[in-house]
Amino acid sequence: MTSVLVYILNVSISAFLFLTIHLKSSIAYLLRIFEIPEWLFILLFILLITIIVFLVVLHIKYRKSVGAEINELKKNEERLRNLTSLTFEGIIIHRQGIFMDCNDSFLKIVGYEKHELMNQNIVEKCIHEDDIKIVAEKVKTKDSKPYEVRGIRKNGLVFPVEIESRNVHIEGKSVRVAAIRDLTEIKRQKELIEKEQWLLSTLMRNIPDSIYFKDLESKFIRVNKSTCEKFNVNSAEELIGKSDFDIFDEEHALPAFNDEQQIIKTKIPIVNKVEKEAWKDGKVSWVSTSKLPLIDSSGNVVGTFGLTRDITELKNAQDNLIAEKEKFERLLRLVPSAVFTVDMDRNITSWNFMAEKLTGYTAQETIGHKCSDLAVSPCSDHCSLFDNNIPKPATNVECKLRRKDEKTITISKNVDYIKDPTGEIIGGIESFIDISERKEYEEKIREINLQLEESNKSKDKFFSIIAHDLRNPFVTLLGFTEMMIEDYFDFTDEEKISYLKDMQKTSKASHELLDNLLQWSRSQTGRIDFEPKQINLIDVVLENYQLLKKSADLKNIKLHVLVDDNVILYADENMITTILRNLLTNAIKFTPQNGSITVASNDLNKDTVQVSVIDTGIGIEPERIDKIFRIAETSSTEGTEGEKGSGLGLILSKEFVEKHGGKIWVDSSPGAGTTFYFTLPKANNLF
Repeated sequence: MTSVLVYILNVSISAFLFLTIHLKSSIAYLLRIFEIPEWLFILLFILLITIIVFLVVLHIKYRKSVGAEINELKKNEERLRNLTSLTFEGIIIHRQGIFMDCNDSFLKIVGYEKHELMNQNIVEKCIHEDDIKIVAEKVKTKDSKPYEVRGIRKNGLVFPVEIESRNVHIEGKSVRVAAIRDLTEIKRQKELIEKEQWLLSTLMRNIPDSIYFKDLESKFIRVNKSTCEKFNVNSAEELIGKSDFDIFDEEHALPAFNDEQQIIKTKIPIVNKVEKEAWKDGKVSWVSTSKLPLIDSSGNVVGTFGLTRDITELKNAQDNLIAEKEKFERLLRLVPSAVFTVDMDRNITSWNFMAEKLTGYTAQETIGHKCSDLAVSPCSDHCSLFDNNIPKPATNVECKLRRKDEKTITISKNVDYIKDPTGEIIGGIESFIDISERKEYEEKIREINLQLEESNKSKDKFFSIIAHDLRNPFVTLLGFTEMMIEDYFDFTDEEKISYLKDMQKTSKASHELLDNLLQWSRSQTGRIDFEPKQINLIDVVLENYQLLKKSADLKNIKLHVLVDDNVILYADENMITTILRNLLTNAIKFTPQNGSITVASNDLNKDTVQVSVIDTGIGIEPERIDKIFRIAETSSTEGTEGEKGSGLGLILSKEFVEKHGGKIWVDSSPGAGTTFYFTLPKANNLF
């Protein structure tokens, strides 16, 4: 301000000096004409100058005031423009529908750029054609209350809008300013709220559980239809303002009130609490209750709300079930069979004393585990209890079970479903007994029956062969004797000797067959005595050599003995003699002229000796080696010079060897001879 006054003063002084210098002659002239005193003139002049300065100062102040107002107007315009750009509402200015200006929000709403709308009819551009007439009518009014029409975006999408407009004067001209609100989200939210209200109302009307809202004093402020029915009132209004103390006995009302007050204080809900409801009339009911804090939009607790479900029938059923379960558990402890139960996930839920005894697993070790964990495949992979193809109850189902000691046992089990009162399957029950010993006996009996059946078949075939082998020699003998009787005097002495030798050979073969057959039959019927004792192997071998030497000499067969003199056996002498006689006879039979037969021994260990009968005979075909010790495969065979045989000697030898706990086997190939091996116990393993 001081600088301004200094400026004005300087201007005034300069003007004064200018006037003084340039008007000096004029002033002098005026003084002479009007005869005005000089001092008065100077006074008037100073007054004039003062007035001029005053006017100049006023002018300057005026210009500064106008500039300030202009600046303020510019600031207000900028503020207005910022406000209109920040508002979510679209602001548009038009004159008779022709676009003049708008804010950014309007452009976002309709999707246009501002230059696309300049000088365009904004109503036709952005209003649905069916609603243009409505907007046109509203434009004619000075001010319009908010009304709703359909707008059209640049992409053609129709959307709901709310318009509020009025006439204003800008630069002396009347224009229309309109506020445009996009109602899309508002309508969507409104629909969601209406839907939620409808859902809540539907829930409150139809849910069979009691739903209620209470204030801070635990008094009802809203209840649903089921609550009214439970409390036997006609309308919800009858319960509003009441508390549990007005309905229930204090036994229930007081704990319920304390729970609700605790929820209000801590905001911690109570979920699925089982409560006993004691009514004023003495009735008792059971409910499952969940209660939560009722919180307003500011986060303040204004009460509680809850949901209560009547579980009286369920509670009674549970009590009955508990009683039945106790009876069932007592029964499980007393029954002589192993019994356990499972749930629908096949987890064991009970395990009785006999199950512990049979398996070795305690109830603590099994409950909660899969029943298949104890089973052995295929039972572990295929549970008969849950097999829908097996009708229930199923009885005498056999299965394998693994005991705690890793022993596998065979069990026979009965299985059935466990059902709830509605008939729904909720698990299963299984009882079982150990039948391992029975199965072993059954298996032994089955094997014995198979052996007997096979033995009977073999013996039938064997007897057929023996009958044939016995019949043929007698036919031969009868033929020779008949011929000798009828034609005796027609034969020469040499012919008679030859026929007698043939008859002797036939009789000898028949005798051997009958002797073997007698011993075999005694062995099969258990009538042959087994009398082991200490015997020297070499003595038995030499005895049989002497017995069979004549037969060997007839074929010029050499007999060799390679048996240790000190081999003492613990064996039945008659059986060992029969074994060696049969094997040596067999060797002589199938060894051609000028062959050899050797009997050798070999100590396998301190307890066992191996005896070998080796010949240089014709050998045995590979396909016959596995059959020579089978009674069903025996057949009549002839030696190198037509000697007869039945194969019974080898079968009898095998039985006698096995009677001593030994084994017999053969090694042979065609043309390469045959070796029979058998093992016998030595006496030193017993003494």
